[in-house]
Amino acid sequence: MRSTRSSLRLLTANRAYLAPWNPQRDDDYFTIGTQTGTIRTALADESADRSVSLVIIDQDDELLGQVRLNSIIRGAFRSASIGSWVSASHAVRGVATSAVADTLQFAFDELGLHRVRSWRWAGDRAGRRFAGTWCQDGSESPETRWK
Repeated sequence: MRSTRSSLRLLTANRAYLAPWNPQRDDDYFTIGTQTGTIRTALADESADRSVSLVIIDQDDELLGQVRLNSIIRGAFRSASIGSWVSASHAVRGVATSAVADTLQFAFDELGLHRVRSWRWAGDRAGRRFAGTWCQDGSESPETRWK
């Protein structure tokens, strides 16, 4: 429950900051009940090998954001999509870049994936610059990292 409360506090504190990248959320999304359900769903998806949700923490175990590998496909394709976010207070400090780099290493080395894609909305200039730090195929959108 501690992690659910920490997640809820961070999401609530960053609601306006994250709004441009998220679907429109009603007030119910920012409740302990909804967040508990969201975490349960994430754990079930991970158990079914559909996704992996990771938290971004600092050296003091303060929650800073999240990285998630979504839509994991096994077989010959071995791919996933990646999404990440950090709190406004930790944005543009390399926190997300470092977390995504670690997650990509995990995806390739531990999960055995070949490709990870990042999707972003067209007006997201910061996201474009960020994805450019790890994109390998030179595409405009979506960005892809191959191994």
